[in-house]
Amino acid sequence: MPTNPSFDLAPFSLYILTYLERPTYAPDALHWVIYIYLEPAHGGMKLQIGQAGPRTTMLSTHHGPIKDVTRQIGLIGAVRVARLAPGSYVGLNRICQQNDDYINAVPGMNPRLYVAQTLERLKSYGLIKCDDVEALLDEIRVWSNANQQSAVCAVFPRPVVDSVHCRF
Repeated sequence: MPTNPSFDLAPFSLYILTYLERPTYAPDALHWVIYIYLEPAHGGMKLQIGQAGPRTTMLSTHHGPIKDVTRQIGLIGAVRVARLAPGSYVGLNRICQQNDDYINAVPGMNPRLYVAQTLERLKSYGLIKCDDVEALLDEIRVWSNANQQSAVCAVFPRPVVDSVHCRF
């Protein structure tokens, strides 16, 4: 990862966001999210899964539009994994959500696995240029652990970097 991160998102890009799972530093306690960023005027779309309720182990999707994502409480940071062609949003969004109805049928499903499976699908369609998705996820995990403490302290804005495992 670059040592001097930017704090600005690149328009028409796909990011992996990581969030704190707890309000204190805890290695590998990360919540993983896919973020399709269009442009400042429109923001982007967060795609994520989480528990369907406080007393259930069932998962549900939590997708929706959002602006100013780099100023969210609990955000560790954003790692860019792809540059998108303008106009590719609808097809990309459809590919990302194609297995959403089956998330509870996958043993061990969690937000990281959801992101991993989605990245593998995007790779198979040629929408991300990354040779090894597991190495990419490990890169993001290590970088996120290194940046957790500043997220715990609510330092803003949050860092934005390009993955070294992806080609743009």
